[in-house]
Amino acid sequence: MRPLPKFLTAIVTALTLIGGGQTSPLANKTDQIATIKRLLGSDTFEWTALGDSYASGAGAGDYMSDSYRCLRYHNAYPNLINYGSSTRRLPDGQHTFHYAACSGSSTSDVQTYQLVDQDSWRKPNFQYALGNIPHRTCQDQRNVTWDLLNSPKLPNDIDTTVKKIVTKGRKGPVGDKFKLYVTGFPQFFNADTDGCDSVTFARGANPVPSDGGLPHFKMTKGIRAEFNAMSVKLNEAIEEAVSRNKDQGVRWVPIDQELNGHRFCEPGVVEPDQHNPNLWLFHYPYLEVNAKTADDQQADAALQKALENVTARVGDVSKAFKTHTEFIDALFDALPPPPEDSSSHPPATQKGFFDFIWRFIGARIKVFHPQLPLHQRISDMVLDAYINDLKHDNAPPPPPPPPPKSSDAPPPPPPTPPAHEHNACRGVSGEYFVPSRDLAVENAKAFCAQALNKVIYNPGTANELELSARKVDDPSKTTLDAPFCEGGLIGNAIDGCDGGDPVNNPRNKKYGSTFTTPDGWEYKMTPLARQENKVRCDAWYKGLFDTFWINGKNLPDAKLGNGDGLKHEIQGCGALTGWVFEWLGDDEPEWEWRASGRLPIGTKSCVGNALVTAGGADKGNCWGAGR
Repeated sequence: MRPLPKFLTAIVTALTLIGGGQTSPLANKTDQIATIKRLLGSDTFEWTALGDSYASGAGAGDYMSDSYRCLRYHNAYPNLINYGSSTRRLPDGQHTFHYAACSGSSTSDVQTYQLVDQDSWRKPNFQYALGNIPHRTCQDQRNVTWDLLNSPKLPNDIDTTVKKIVTKGRKGPVGDKFKLYVTGFPQFFNADTDGCDSVTFARGANPVPSDGGLPHFKMTKGIRAEFNAMSVKLNEAIEEAVSRNKDQGVRWVPIDQELNGHRFCEPGVVEPDQHNPNLWLFHYPYLEVNAKTADDQQADAALQKALENVTARVGDVSKAFKTHTEFIDALFDALPPPPEDSSSHPPATQKGFFDFIWRFIGARIKVFHPQLPLHQRISDMVLDAYINDLKHDNAPPPPPPPPPKSSDAPPPPPPTPPAHEHNACRGVSGEYFVPSRDLAVENAKAFCAQALNKVIYNPGTANELELSARKVDDPSKTTLDAPFCEGGLIGNAIDGCDGGDPVNNPRNKKYGSTFTTPDGWEYKMTPLARQENKVRCDAWYKGLFDTFWINGKNLPDAKLGNGDGLKHEIQGCGALTGWVFEWLGDDEPEWEWRASGRLPIGTKSCVGNALVTAGGADKGNCWGAGR
């Protein structure tokens, strides 16, 4: 497997706004245009998108002609912010949009080439290699990457770049109202599944081996976890740099959580699957590479000629260039000039002459970059962060203090508001709950008979929970002093929120709450064990039917019901016979229930879809044509 090409570039989207608003911050979040116009009181904007290939949108939509090695694409999130959907984008008006993001840019490139008042395509580095020159093994590249990620120089470099952007932005008309939104990187893989342990993403091995069966790194759980840890480490460095400048209008926009369920190696996916509709990142285009167009072949020839020119000048390129960046920069600088007169292309004086080369390159380096759904989410997150800033900026100032009284006597204290009890419930859904109400009650009785104010019960089990009791205004009080301990915990924190709901909580799971009494005692029950929503599903031919079986655990009760919700969804696949649904006892701790039945042949994939609609985390193994 080729090493991942680059981990060390911060992505920034700088949003500079001209004008201010005094209107109400109340707005419908789904209509970002109306919200921004109301809050800002203006349609006048000047803003800039800076960064690397995540901001330039490598591979997302159509290549933007004349963007050259910067590889800007129409569906990149800065473009969606500028002219996206009818309601979720910046308003129309007097826009000045500077699209300076350039694929392959490092933090120093952003400072050197993107913070200038001119087009930035000619100089920035391009950090994607088209071949294996200069060569590093996968392990060598991982070692180099970890050295860079663990260096204190990384957050310092990002911090320096952020400060230079803020300094330049504040020189504009908005001054200290300048805002900077800095986005992160995703973890690329689901590292918990087993299906990828024997899979390689190597180009020479897919879709069928074309390299003589050379050995390649497999995408084991360990490899996937390591690559994910690199993304986490990089995000920590970016977030650290942002935190140093948060009082300067700089905001951190984390995107990793948006990829849950949309990464490589998700459950039920046979990788490398280039057509997985739920994947929000690009695969390497294995199939397209072997079916080159005339432009692809011409791009190959131009790049080969450039490589020959570089080799003739420097000799052994693996020794002449320490990094892929330096090599690719030299390669692109050595591209042959266009002919002065060409019937097959625009004249040499016209921009866009080499677009066919950049389209060819962009189609291949897009691997691990966002597809359109992720660009749409990043666009929404940046705009929502901006709207929140506008609301904060438009909040009315605090009232002035009252004038001093002529008398030296202090003013009388305000009347004490009447005390009320309050139960802050956590609802009847989510991944954290206590399955056994009886055990929670038993724990509460034991808790109220001892003096500690906070105790964890059932550690390491599905029923792990924390109980606490405290006198809010007197920390010296212990649980033994609590006058309503069992009632506060059992009757309210345990049973006061999520019992007696036959639809949404028929099995009386305990999600917990914080109950406060009028006399100032606080009783709290907090579930600590994450209850994973998981399913196992399969189907096979048996006579004239597809026979299926499903095991499941922790599906939402409102959708699953007593099996009725799942049955209803499966009935949409065809005539259902032999339906059986049963709850499993303690002898089967891995699963809560089992369902089985028969359907017409060819409905295996439909069963998987029905399982997801009924609240399952995925399709299990119920996808494809069956067997």
